[in-house]
Amino acid sequence: MKMTFPPSFLRRVVTLVVVLALAAADMTAQPTTGNEPSFLAEKYKTFSVIGDSYSTFVGKTEPVDNAQFYPRQGIDIYEPSQTWWKLFERETGIRLEQNNSFSGGTICNTWWNGDDASTVSFVYRSQNLRKADIIVVEGGTNDSNAGSPIGSYKYADWTTADLKAFRPATAWVLNYLKEKFPDAFIVFMLNNGLKTDINTSVSEICQHYGVPVLTLSGVSKALDHPTYAGMQTIRDQLVALLAQREGYTVLNSNVVYSAKTDAEHVNVCMRLPFHADEWTTCCLPVNLTKEQIDYLFGSNAIVAQLESVEGTALNFASVTAIEAHKPYIVRPTISRPAIFTFNDLTLKGGSAQSVASEGCSMVGLYRPRSFQAMMKDIFFIDAAGQIVKSETAVGMKSFSAYFKLSDASAGSYEIVLDGKKVKR
Repeated sequence: MKMTFPPSFLRRVVTLVVVLALAAADMTAQPTTGNEPSFLAEKYKTFSVIGDSYSTFVGKTEPVDNAQFYPRQGIDIYEPSQTWWKLFERETGIRLEQNNSFSGGTICNTWWNGDDASTVSFVYRSQNLRKADIIVVEGGTNDSNAGSPIGSYKYADWTTADLKAFRPATAWVLNYLKEKFPDAFIVFMLNNGLKTDINTSVSEICQHYGVPVLTLSGVSKALDHPTYAGMQTIRDQLVALLAQREGYTVLNSNVVYSAKTDAEHVNVCMRLPFHADEWTTCCLPVNLTKEQIDYLFGSNAIVAQLESVEGTALNFASVTAIEAHKPYIVRPTISRPAIFTFNDLTLKGGSAQSVASEGCSMVGLYRPRSFQAMMKDIFFIDAAGQIVKSETAVGMKSFSAYFKLSDASAGSYEIVLDGKKVKR
């Protein structure tokens, strides 16, 4: 039987199709949000971890009944999202395949007091590790702390007795992982503060197998374990190692930038988080054109430099280019919460500069810096576009800027942009 529809119904169907088509077109035409997968996720899809207490969190290891350290009273790690491996996953978009970490686990089969560790060791657990594009071996701490036998370097024909000592057991683990996962990128994550013979042994064995060593440094700790800040440092250092392997120089707002000479035609991996429609500051070691500013901060983003001060009004003028080392205020139109790349730049040697006008200085930073609450002459820009003191302590990151006002009698100062007050 032939079905017929009234004209009104057909008009509604056509209208709906048109609306959906326009919506789809509008979605594809939207500018980037900065939330796209990182360039690292384009090469590495997954990662697995075999580790010790540094990489644990209750209910999040596999097997789930592995001994755990986190969460622990006295350390500000309350959620899995605060661990280095979840931070790394979120930052890069590389998916965690498996985390087989065990608190107290040694690489070799000897534990504290010479006890047998053959059911918790890396030798044992590596045999249960699943395939991934990146394999992170985070270990050695407990072999150092437990005083496990160091043993001799041995790269074949291991015996049961050999695997009770650190050197032959470490070689066995790396050999096993390379044979089991020949296409994986394996990296050894080595804690700081370990015994010299552990450090030199890891270096020697990893060199033999062509495995890079990520020696952690500057990791904030409590109870001899990473705090949340320490976890972020571990994340940053792993990202930097991978980025450098792919030919990128890293600009990380969490670390110091220092360069005395220019470097041309550099591919840069940046970590400069900011959010759309929220005022911020920047001070970068590169010159940027209008086109490059649009890529970095989004089309129609506002970038302005300090011109003068009149009472409680700080006068800024919009610019269409950024000069290296100079501080600016910025109102982006996109968000960049994670790492991204910027190719073929010239990194300029030199230091962050200050711009001064009539008792006000806008001070650029190339190193993280902390400020106490309500400091007399120190001001910051807030998301709404006011220059204010902070009622709490402030941690500033590299590539940002703050304000120093010699006449700081007012509680806040307004931004006047191209002759007009910025609306809050």
